[in-house]
Amino acid sequence: MADLLPLKEYAGYVCPSCKGPLEIQPHALCCPTCSRSYPITDRIPDFLAPGVDQIPHANPPDPLVQRMDRADRGALKWMSGLYEGVSGIP
Repeated sequence: MADLLPLKEYAGYVCPSCKGPLEIQPHALCCPTCSRSYPITDRIPDFLAPGVDQIPHANPPDPLVQRMDRADRGALKWMSGLYEGVSGIP
């Protein structure tokens, strides 16, 4: 457990699924109530459900969020055009 934070740093965490207390194992926080396990990577517990890559968007998406996404994509496209042909920048 040398690669973990001090044990007191993990004391406030509860299981996101059942809200039960978590036990500290060598490389995971484990819930004895529902038997779920949450890995600890680089001292950070991963509480995401397996297979979850990102938070889903609201259904239907907020029009303001849609406009901001389009503006961000447009800005990135415009910025990439500025750097085309400049040596040292892919």
